[in-house]
Amino acid sequence: MTTTEALKKRLQNVQIAWVSSKATDAAPLRHVGADLEVVSLIGSGKDLGPEVGAFSFEERAGRRVDYDRFGWDQLSTEESAAIVAHVSELARARQVLIVPFAASQFFSNLSLSVENVHIAGNFFHLERAFNYKPWVEYELRKIGVPVVEWDNYTSGIELSNEIRGHSWLTRRSESSGGLGMLHSRSISELEKTLVYGAATDILSVAEFLDDALPLNITACVFPTGEVTVHPISIQIIGPAVCTNREFGYCGNDFGMASTVLSAEDLDEVERITISVGAWLHKFNYLGAFGIDFLKVGNAMLVSELNARFQASSHLGARLMQDIGHSDAYTDHIAAHLSIIPDEVRPSLREITTTTGQLAQIFCYFAPPNKSADDALPGVDPAPQVELGYTELLPKSEKIDDHALLFRMVSESVVLDATGKLIKDWEVRVGLQKEKVLRGLGASQ
Repeated sequence: MTTTEALKKRLQNVQIAWVSSKATDAAPLRHVGADLEVVSLIGSGKDLGPEVGAFSFEERAGRRVDYDRFGWDQLSTEESAAIVAHVSELARARQVLIVPFAASQFFSNLSLSVENVHIAGNFFHLERAFNYKPWVEYELRKIGVPVVEWDNYTSGIELSNEIRGHSWLTRRSESSGGLGMLHSRSISELEKTLVYGAATDILSVAEFLDDALPLNITACVFPTGEVTVHPISIQIIGPAVCTNREFGYCGNDFGMASTVLSAEDLDEVERITISVGAWLHKFNYLGAFGIDFLKVGNAMLVSELNARFQASSHLGARLMQDIGHSDAYTDHIAAHLSIIPDEVRPSLREITTTTGQLAQIFCYFAPPNKSADDALPGVDPAPQVELGYTELLPKSEKIDDHALLFRMVSESVVLDATGKLIKDWEVRVGLQKEKVLRGLGASQ
């Protein structure tokens, strides 16, 4: 019996409650056959179909939040009570299994305090430990995992005389979506950045690698310590048409990854991913996790561990379903229910060469880093590219700074071989952004 078949059998008469910042990330869970309820910060589960239950913070509050700054643990007492009441009502009819995109203290506590509610996820304090980047990198180095070389500073520590490079990236110990990262182009800029370091936190400094290719992969660790790997993508970082954060996360291209990565690259990524999963297993971590890599020359360096689902996970799940294998969502829930895979799983090489092309672009409510004329010189305003579809459009007129405006999904590549957005796609995103802003009565 495959993992998917075993999971479907176990979930009979169980209500799944997917908890995530973005509602449509729940799409792969329709594959497991259980009734689906979506609790989301933005969007609505109803966007997946009328049969999907929905609790949308955006619709209730009349506000679209920046989910890199606002999460479930920032809810007001009134908002928290509404969710507790909603989940409790679901649990009166049958068992509810909460599947969180990422751990939160609120939903960890809810699963412990409401009868007939369980959680397929790691508890908040365990998962949060892996958000502390300097410690994670220290531990991974000890087991031979190649990581980006950071120098760590606290308040009062002078800048090292041996610091590498000619420009530098400064990072806070915990950050998300490009927040907490600054690019310093001179020693004086770097020294000013370090002044802001707090005594209770660490600021990490690394040489800025302008020729590095950013990659991302999702994987899953089971109670036995087995690690399953899932599709790899090139990350889209910081295009001016999408974000004003220089290192802001703006999407993934799975198709281009299969073009630019060699078999040796894929073998090295798989080897490192399995090693990291085995390390997580030592702490009793279970389920989905992700890794950001930087490909620098022939080297693969881990730049970040994401102990959770990722914004790329739902597209990777679709690709795995298309080739008839269990996806990261299925594996994650199975791992938490102690369902152990018994089928032969494909290697990352096999996955990359057999899956189709998928990509996504995120565009945020923020002024561009530079003018459209600078960003898009001489480009025909009527791009000749595969349309795909656009989702997660705002459901409210009140939008926080840098909240998501929309996500575009394509069945063709959107990046060139260097990891830059194809000009036609830049234009298409810009036109869609202008249209959405006009509809909101806003202006750039």
